[in-house]
Amino acid sequence: MTQVSAAMADRAPAGRPIPSAPSQWRIAPGAAPIWRQWDGEYLLHHALSNDTHRVSTLAGLLVEQLLAAGPRSLEQLGEALDADPDLVFEVLSALEPLDFVCRC
Repeated sequence: MTQVSAAMADRAPAGRPIPSAPSQWRIAPGAAPIWRQWDGEYLLHHALSNDTHRVSTLAGLLVEQLLAAGPRSLEQLGEALDADPDLVFEVLSALEPLDFVCRC
């Protein structure tokens, strides 16, 4: 089980440029995430890899939002979840190598 730390929500992006042009994010092909929430933590199961990951509340909410609403920009996701777009970018960037989300 891999963990996307809740602590990352408290730090600024380290060395990663935040895109100036709006980019869209979506659920990655083949991910078909199944999620469960307990006591503020989310578990995400990736269908294709059959891996389960424990993620922060914001990461879980972002996956939920993308599943429900389809592709969204950082600004749209931030507005929907009352979160800073820079923080949204940081969390999505952590979920991207796990193949839960991708840019489109």
